Amino acid sequence: MADFLPGITVIIATYKRPADLDRCLAAVDKQILKPFEVLITYRPEDAETVSYLARKDRPGLSARPISCREPGQVFAISIAIDAVKTEYVAITDDDSIPHPDWLQRIVAHFESDPSAAGVGGKDHVCADGKWLEGAEPIVGKIRWNGTSIGNHHLGVGPARYVETLKGVNMSYRLAALGNLRPDARLRGQGAQVGNDMRLALSLVARGHKLIYDPAVLVEHIPGVRPIEENRALFNPTAHKDEVFNRTWIVLEYLATQPWGRSRQLAFMAYNMLRGTRRSPGLAMLLVGILTRYPNTWARFKTTFAAYRDAVAAVGSTTAPAAEPTALS
Repeated sequence: MADFLPGITVIIATYKRPADLDRCLAAVDKQILKPFEVLITYRPEDAETVSYLARKDRPGLSARPISCREPGQVFAISIAIDAVKTEYVAITDDDSIPHPDWLQRIVAHFESDPSAAGVGGKDHVCADGKWLEGAEPIVGKIRWNGTSIGNHHLGVGPARYVETLKGVNMSYRLAALGNLRPDARLRGQGAQVGNDMRLALSLVARGHKLIYDPAVLVEHIPGVRPIEENRALFNPTAHKDEVFNRTWIVLEYLATQPWGRSRQLAFMAYNMLRGTRRSPGLAMLLVGILTRYPNTWARFKTTFAAYRDAVAAVGSTTAPAAEPTALS
């Protein structure tokens, strides 16, 4: 087993959002429990971020920038985890504002529960200038038929074991992660939707436990995404990538569970016969056409193409992750 230093490291993946990164770093500087190290992954062609990181008047001056030659969050997080020296790592996005006790609460969970491989919490989301409020007791679960319950941003109640954590607020025990990294088979050039779910479910499939505690809190003000990654707009390529990722992730996870084959069939039957407005099956295709939901037919065709690819990809081999390059 590798020897890890005591403490926790923070990873922040950033791309073309220096103002958001500045706000996030200021919040990390105010942590009650100081991190051993802060790692910032960035793209070398991102001139805005490179210029920001060179400033001497910014927060987080002791943070270590890591250049990522490959696009996408999967590669950025992977190379950062490879650089972690401590026993715990906390991962967040550049558009988050962690509460001052964020790291303190995370480490307390790890230390009080040696069986916990991961700890996550609530991200209080501000969308279109309004804070999203709610009180959902069920968070981060995969139903028997493979459909998922998120609700990480609306969770209430005590800490509990879950199956998924959200990327803006997730942390892991390095000894439990071992060589496990965000999966390079996931599609997409940006956030590679579902990379957080894949990592969490891979640990659960290996018998590890994950904790969700609403008191482990970050404020989340979603930053501006490139047009091709804006999930509010329909982009056939981005939509196919997202549907492929979420479908493949769940199919792979269900294969490790009791009644796995039956659950996989139930999952695909639900998707293809019903689906959702954004990813319609036959029933929602009819509803979308009758209600004139935008791009319903295109969504239907793209969704089913993604299903075909996901089913074919189940059981494929993981591709290698990118290697880190430190900023000089």
